[in-house]
Amino acid sequence: MNDLRTKSNLDLKFIWFALIAIVLIVLESQTAMLRSARVVISIPVKPLIEVAQMPANVKTYYQNMFEERELLRELNQKLDEENKALREELIDLKNAADVNEWISELLHASETYQIPVISAKPSSIQLEPQAQKIVVDRGSTDRVVLGQPVIDHRGVIGQVTAISLNDSAVTLITDSTQSLSVRVRRSGIKAVVHGLGDSDKLRVSGLRSEQDVVIGDILVTTGFGEKYPVGYPVAEVISVERAKNTSFANVYAVPLAAHDPGYAVMLVWPKTVLGSDEVPLVTLNDATQE
Repeated sequence: MNDLRTKSNLDLKFIWFALIAIVLIVLESQTAMLRSARVVISIPVKPLIEVAQMPANVKTYYQNMFEERELLRELNQKLDEENKALREELIDLKNAADVNEWISELLHASETYQIPVISAKPSSIQLEPQAQKIVVDRGSTDRVVLGQPVIDHRGVIGQVTAISLNDSAVTLITDSTQSLSVRVRRSGIKAVVHGLGDSDKLRVSGLRSEQDVVIGDILVTTGFGEKYPVGYPVAEVISVERAKNTSFANVYAVPLAAHDPGYAVMLVWPKTVLGSDEVPLVTLNDATQE
């Protein structure tokens, strides 16, 4: 009996509160009576709501921050890769431009000095005190001869000292076994340059202390022995010392030719074999088309 009475009371309470809720809803929708009360009640409740929402807001903030950082990292990585590719492309273009300029200058040198040449590409280089040599990709099949001069557009490199079927060894003028007759282009004074086993230095002999030679003078070939073309650049004077107790000046020079395995050189046909049928009909122009 008590259980039925309790259940009946609960039902009445539920109905009563439902009616109150309906009345409040109708009043709130039809009049502004409760709006002011709701605003007043929401003022102290708002901080509680914000505190309750704070963990979710913090999570969202850091989640967005990490997502932005990851996006920026991926963007920076992509930009770095693009920059690297552009730098490599720029280097390739510069190298191609350098090679084209080098070939153009070789052609110009060949035409200026009217010398018959074939081009060759260095395949290795040795710049040791005991040996200053390069190996080029021209050999007996190209009718290369011993003693054949090798130059580039800047100056004399050396001469062929060994030949195989498809390549040749070139001993540089900086090798300690080499010497070359030269003259000072400005004054015409003759001298001899000697290799020292140093790729950046030559000794110049035969110049008396009173003779006219100064730092910056260019030494060129004399054509003695009809091996090297006459007047071709060899070296630039970098040091002149005139001691009181000797008749000759101590003169040193730096070779003008480059020793870069990445660039072509020219093999010159000496006058002693120019009239021979053994001279190949290969020119620098042919080589640039390979």
